[in-house]
Amino acid sequence: MRGMKKWLPFKSLSGQYEMLDEMKQKRKKQTKPELSSEEIDVINVALLSLKKGEPAKVTYFDDGDILSEKTIFIKLDGYLKRVFFKGFSVEFTNLLKLEKIR
Repeated sequence: MRGMKKWLPFKSLSGQYEMLDEMKQKRKKQTKPELSSEEIDVINVALLSLKKGEPAKVTYFDDGDILSEKTIFIKLDGYLKRVFFKGFSVEFTNLLKLEKIR
């Protein structure tokens, strides 16, 4: 007699776990929220009031994820349409919220 043996799945296809993880990540992705004109105005005022080296809390959209970080403001580049922070930069269109930290 074999006794009571539990069936264990096996890795039948190479790369199957990577593919499953990728599919899970795609399901978690969100669509970019639309901002109202008031929210856009608040972001614009915050951008214009920030000076180089000041701390800020930024919330932004990045490839299906909404991220929020406390960081240091570096510069605003109107030509590239990007805001530069310590360690990363964000396009204007992907900014969701920006607060000056005191």
